[in-house]
Amino acid sequence: MKKLCTLLALIMLLTCISVTGCTEEPQPNPATDFEYEIRDDGGIIITKYIGEGSHVIIPQIIDGKEVTTIGEHSFAGTPIQSIQMPDTIKYIYSYAFGSCDGLSEIEMSASLISIAQRAFFNCISLTYIDLSMDTIQYIDYEVFLDCINIKTVIFGDNIVRIRDKAFYGCSSLEEIILPKNLQEIGEYAFGNCNSVQKIWIPKTLEKWGFTPFLGIQSVSEIIFEDGLKQIGSINDIFCYGGQMETITIPASVEFITEAAFVDCMKLKEIYFEGAAPQIGTGKFINFVTPEQDVKIYYDPAMPGWDTTPLREIYSLVPLS
Repeated sequence: MKKLCTLLALIMLLTCISVTGCTEEPQPNPATDFEYEIRDDGGIIITKYIGEGSHVIIPQIIDGKEVTTIGEHSFAGTPIQSIQMPDTIKYIYSYAFGSCDGLSEIEMSASLISIAQRAFFNCISLTYIDLSMDTIQYIDYEVFLDCINIKTVIFGDNIVRIRDKAFYGCSSLEEIILPKNLQEIGEYAFGNCNSVQKIWIPKTLEKWGFTPFLGIQSVSEIIFEDGLKQIGSINDIFCYGGQMETITIPASVEFITEAAFVDCMKLKEIYFEGAAPQIGTGKFINFVTPEQDVKIYYDPAMPGWDTTPLREIYSLVPLS
């Protein structure tokens, strides 16, 4: 009888765990783990984490008010390993998680509106960032600067601006799939992300900072979405070096910076699907180097190819 009771108890325990999921859910940290203030709009801003735990769940409500903001330096330099935000969080201020060396997991708020400058600077244990929430529209300066182990970033469709050095030094990042409605990319935005293999650029991109992909010698594929009008700014370098052997320029492209593909030593073929574009201000000697090895393929039925100055330096091959 005793064995039967023990067996029944074990069955009930296993049933509870596997079927009903009656194990306890992790609870938010108590309010006493934080220093906080009331914002002018009535929400709570966390000003400092004073708890001892390394796995932090920010509470949704403190003192009957919604927690809406993670303040400047509030977690900076602390030994936290994971952070879970409630969906009431709308703002993350500058340096909020700066130099949190052990922070490896972040669950962002689905209502996040902005992440300020250097909020996750030098978080060297991060490997994955999800920014796919619909509410966020821009990535501020140097937000993920020197997060050297980030491999994957997922962008939301409503992001229209990525500012200077936002992901500079993310040297483990494997591909850059820019937001599909991006309008502006900043100076050195993905500079020294030297593990990137693929870059995808949307047709909506209009404003280019200086050399947004500086130092990415590893890239082997660049895809320009059809509908894109411009590649790079007036006379800077779009992509310095790389492993690309072939690039296709959509028919929609009307302007390409004059040093767009300088020192792309393996680039041998450029396929133009439309009319001859304007190349910078006309000083196109460094459009692609070494120029003697490059063939430019074009459609002779499209205008501008008979008079393009590219003929003076490169081998132009008509597509049959």
